[in-house]
Amino acid sequence: MARSKRSTKLDSRGARLALPAEERHLDPLQPGQYVIYQRPKSKAAGSWLARSYDPETRKQRQIKLGIADDYADANGKDVLKQPQ
Repeated sequence: MARSKRSTKLDSRGARLALPAEERHLDPLQPGQYVIYQRPKSKAAGSWLARSYDPETRKQRQIKLGIADDYADANGKDVLKQPQ
């Protein structure tokens, strides 16, 4: 089942920039699948990551989706809005 509500702490630039740096902020999509926002300590733009867990192999997989639109407008290629 897909999530029905977006996270307010990740929804806007201002909300994301108010989050502590160097921490990962997880937003669950469905069991074992998450969108992660991570902002570096350097105060540069954060990154969007995807994490999934395979219960059969008991392995997690994480990939970088792109840079967050913290300072530049999203272009749909390398600078992304909050994934939906």
